Amino acid sequence: MRKRLAYPLGWVLVSFFALSFAATSAYAQRPGPTRDVAGTVADVDGQPVANATVAVTGGTATTTTAADGTFKLKVPQTNLTLDVTAEGFTARQVTLLAAKTALSLQLTLVKPPAPAPAATRTVGGVVLDGNGK
Repeated sequence: MRKRLAYPLGWVLVSFFALSFAATSAYAQRPGPTRDVAGTVADVDGQPVANATVAVTGGTATTTTAADGTFKLKVPQTNLTLDVTAEGFTARQVTLLAAKTALSLQLTLVKPPAPAPAATRTVGGVVLDGNGK
């Protein structure tokens, strides 16, 4: 009569394939190489912009600038676009190429143009604004 194995061959194969799948999945989810991006965000007069947001478009990497306008961010080593936004300024996008391994950026934000004043006119001594009031 044959002896039964402590671990039948079927269970050994199932365990082997399960472990192989888990190891492959874990390897596939590893993040790729990264690079450091550092820089300064300032307005057109050269004054630092504090609390500006610097983020990778469509990604998870994001940071805010310090009081002196500086920022540091670790980003993927691929072509990507940074979105730079700050309250009271026009948003800006900057494209970074994968060939650069470390970057130092000087970014300038501009304020949006002020809205044009409403036209006024005088009718019979009464001043009317652009809405006729």
